[in-house]
Amino acid sequence: MGTEPNGTQGASDHVRTYRERRYKGLDQRIIHGIEARIISGYLDRVCDGDEAILDMPVGYGRFVDDLRQRGDMVVGGDRKAAMLELCRETWGADLPLARLSADALPFADDSFDVVTCIRLFQHLHGPELRQGVMDEIGRVTRRHAVVTTYLESPLHAAFHRSRGHKRLSRHSLRGLEEQLAHAGLRLVEGRRSLPGLHAQYVMLLERADTFH
Repeated sequence: MGTEPNGTQGASDHVRTYRERRYKGLDQRIIHGIEARIISGYLDRVCDGDEAILDMPVGYGRFVDDLRQRGDMVVGGDRKAAMLELCRETWGADLPLARLSADALPFADDSFDVVTCIRLFQHLHGPELRQGVMDEIGRVTRRHAVVTTYLESPLHAAFHRSRGHKRLSRHSLRGLEEQLAHAGLRLVEGRRSLPGLHAQYVMLLERADTFH
């Protein structure tokens, strides 16, 4: 499934601090709660207990428990060794983990029933990279994917600039539709976390060749 994570203790301390602080702010707690409910609802629609699921990027394992309750096998993937270390500490050695690049996944075609990709696309700058990752999701899933991205949102962009946050990438609806089509994916349903206020868009996707 990939290489074992082998980061340093310092890096692990850094990601532990990230985990402890990440969802402490009121705005983040609100978005996290809404996001988790939408994702949970989508997973309930497409999982019946015997699925193989890839969670990529797995991070420190925020959704591992939810995914294990719905699938027969869960694999976590991330490019950061320190995140994989912390995920291993949290969820145990029986959770398969792979260090990977999202635009070159080390899995065969149709390896998973469901792929989840949460909070990655807003950090991918450039249409070629975003397309590469979407293509890989479409390649390794044989059925569904749950993916989040940011859509264009002037209000949310202004909020981020006022807070001095790092630059985030946002899709146009047309650009997103073109990327999905290129990846062989179909949008089953998409929901904004906070319409008009937040850019996050949570999607339930399906392999286009499985749609009837």
